[in-house]
Amino acid sequence: MQASNTLNGKSKTAPFRNAILWMGGAVAFLGALGLLGWITGVRTLSSLSPDFMPMAPGTAIIFMSFGIILIVQALKPWRKQGQAIVTGVTALAAIYGLLKFIEYFTGLDLTFVNTLSPVRERLGTVPLWRMSPITGLLLFLSGTALALTLQSIRVAVRNLAAILGGFVLIIGFVAMVGFLFDAPLLYGRDIIPLAPTTVFGFMFLGTGLVAAAGPGSVIIRQFTGSSVRAKLLRVFLPLTVVTILF
Repeated sequence: MQASNTLNGKSKTAPFRNAILWMGGAVAFLGALGLLGWITGVRTLSSLSPDFMPMAPGTAIIFMSFGIILIVQALKPWRKQGQAIVTGVTALAAIYGLLKFIEYFTGLDLTFVNTLSPVRERLGTVPLWRMSPITGLLLFLSGTALALTLQSIRVAVRNLAAILGGFVLIIGFVAMVGFLFDAPLLYGRDIIPLAPTTVFGFMFLGTGLVAAAGPGSVIIRQFTGSSVRAKLLRVFLPLTVVTILF
């Protein structure tokens, strides 16, 4: 079972390794773009349009971290000491995301962001360069999934990581559809909405997490193999998504 989940050069896992490399690279790139936009003050680097929210710097840093972790894990799995450090980083990022999610309901500055950097700009009624609570929740789920993938080769644990990654992917896709149809989620309300680059980042991150769970995970198993069910899913699921969008 360990061999089936190891991200190395073997033929069975090579497609998953390539997918993780591409997805990790995309997530890290979007994070770097968001951080550059915050440093330079050029909002469009991380918002794509002046009408949309820019990516929060905290989100950008976590995206860069998660993307790099996925890339290194795909190229050469972390050794024991490095694995412990990286798992700690992902756990801290997950806790940070959870605190940002809780802040929305409590009104407390649990991460001290408002204390250290008071709000100077707003888009409508919401502050700029601040993390959406939805982003916080998805970062918590992503960090948990990544930590589980790094720490365990057990099938049940990797299944949980794949499910969490799949959930992140689905939410990212739903939010992306909103942007495509010019009806982005949460815009025009008091809650901080998702930035478009954040949405695409979660789509890539969710895909990378599902791939990182390995070919034996519960989600990947549904699409692989020569069974009739797997063949139908590979054909009709993409067709269904395209039909719904059309």
